[in-house]
Order: sequence, then structure tokens, then C-alpha cells
Amino acid sequence: TESEWWSEASDVRKRRGMMVRAREEIERRLVMTLDIKGAFLHADLKHTGVKLLMRLDREMTAVVVRLLPEMAEFVDERGCLVVHLDKALYGLVEAAILWYKDLRATLEGHGFAPNPADPCVFNRLGTDGLQCTVLMHVDDLAVSSRATQELDSVRDVLRSAYGELSEHRGERLQYLGIVWDFSQEGAAGASSPLRLRRCR
Repeated sequence: TESEWWSEASDVRKRRGMMVRAREEIERRLVMTLDIKGAFLHADLKHTGVKLLMRLDREMTAVVVRLLPEMAEFVDERGCLVVHLDKALYGLVEAAILWYKDLRATLEGHGFAPNPADPCVFNRLGTDGLQCTVLMHVDDLAVSSRATQELDSVRDVLRSAYGELSEHRGERLQYLGIVWDFSQEGAAGASSPLRLRRCR
């Protein structure tokens, strides 16, 4: 299934991501990382035809009733509410693929095309003929181009579509637990301090 593919592809995408990073250094690209806040909440369940119900525990039900007193009449004998989900939530099997489809549609709507070798890598040519690449891993994106305006354009498109995001640029960036160092021309360093600490 698509959701099984999504989880199994994680390690493959990380390795391909490392290859993309090496290419970025060879081409002397500028790199930016983005983290889209609440990403899965942007994935709409209404248009999927899937009806998902979720039982809220007593504590969550109390919060909902405090915020929306009209919901009190729907509380069951155990003090719980059953709600119909309109948006994907972290932990839902369908959430990852719905988010992927939403982000893909946004990128494709702005001239990006998925890379045939990896559907989580998107490319487009800018008006200056320079390639811009977006590497995605769930809600963490790495964007690279030799043109600053391309990075700005991608950031602006995603901020317009999804709202809050965090952005990082520079010669040292963290992406997927790896610290990337582009400070030496012609070389790209990669280290994973967190994994090293766990091994000690």
C-alpha cells in the first residue's frame, strides 16, 4: 500500500538525500531548510471519501466541551466524544500519503516536477535556467539552488500555502539529524552528533 511504501522508503530517501547534498556542494548551490508546522493538518480528508471517526478520551472531551459548550449534548455515558475528522492527524495511517499528495500538488502547481528516481525530490528550472531542487522528508524540506531568488520563491509559495514554517540558511545546517557543513569550497561535511552521543 502507499502508506507501507512511505514508511519503508525512509532510509532510501535519506541515502538519496545525501547524494543530493553532495551534488549541491559540487554545483556550489545555496541551501535552505524548511520545517512546515502542523503539516499533516493541511491534508484534507473530506475529499478522499474516507470517513474517519475518533473517540476522544474524557480529558480531551472536557477541553472540547469547555471550548464548545454546544458539544456537551454529544458526550456519551463514559464521558467521551466521537468526532469525525476533516483533517489528517499525526499517527493516522493515511496522514503521510495525504500530506505528500498535498505538498506535491502545491509544488507541481509552481512548476516543480517529481524526480523519476525518487518521488520525494522535486526539480524545476528557474527563469535564469538554473535548477532548483526540493528534497522532502515528511514536513522537513531542504531546498537548493544557485539563485537566492529561487530559495525565496519556494519559501514564499510554501508560506502562502501552509502558513507558519521555520527557515534556516547558512554554511552549517541540520537536516534529518545530520549536520551539513558547506563552509569549505569544494567539500561537503556531514556528521550526526546525536547518533555519536547515543553510541558512547
